[in-house]
Amino acid sequence: MIRDFLVGISSVKDMVITSPTLHVIYDYSRAARIYNLFSWYFQRGKEK
Repeated sequence: MIRDFLVGISSVKDMVITSPTLHVIYDYSRAARIYNLFSWYFQRGKEK
């Protein structure tokens, strides 16, 4: 999902992102990676 957001804004010619907004984006991307890792781990456990 964060990838879709970044791809979407990549075509913008001029944009200012404030530091607090950048922190939110960063925190969200970290949470998404952790979620994906747990999803993969638990899915793998079901296959055994």
